[in-house]
Amino acid sequence: MIRYISKTMSRLILVVSLLVGNISYLVSDAWQQPPTNFGTLSSSMVGATDGNGNAVAAWFTGGGAGTRASYYSNGAWGPIQAIDPVGSSPSVAMDASGTALMIYEAQSSTEIRTSYLSGGTWTTPPPAPLDTVLFTNRSSVAMNGSGGGVAVWSNTDFLNNTGVVRSSFFSAGSWSAPPTIATGINPNPN
Repeated sequence: MIRYISKTMSRLILVVSLLVGNISYLVSDAWQQPPTNFGTLSSSMVGATDGNGNAVAAWFTGGGAGTRASYYSNGAWGPIQAIDPVGSSPSVAMDASGTALMIYEAQSSTEIRTSYLSGGTWTTPPPAPLDTVLFTNRSSVAMNGSGGGVAVWSNTDFLNNTGVVRSSFFSAGSWSAPPTIATGINPNPN
């Protein structure tokens, strides 16, 4: 699977995910060799850029490795960092200063957890999840130009065939309490 991350000036970064995840990128229309093997059984690969040539990539790796991430700066990928052994389905966003936010599902999709990148290192997820839900899917995160962010996710109640949408804002290093912003949604949209 190939996923387009972003075009930054003359660099196009792509995430290539097969049974073994690798990241390749184009520089001046020439493919560079994949510098990093991101582990076996990688999936749910996502990425973001800051518009200055820096990037982040996050993914799920099976076999008990969970959510992992790496940071691209000065023409090279940094070390792979284990974020959470029970994390999956990450979503990432990055602002112009190189700060990045990650939201992901954990504990068999019953928790929403977060991490953020500052100075090239991802934070350890807080001990308490951002939200505990019946079943979550379709989580997403975005950032503004000044380091603030917003995360949105759905909570599905399969027994009653309904769901809710919840959200949280990131500011000054912390997330707000997640209110419900929509109810009665179809948990299985076409």
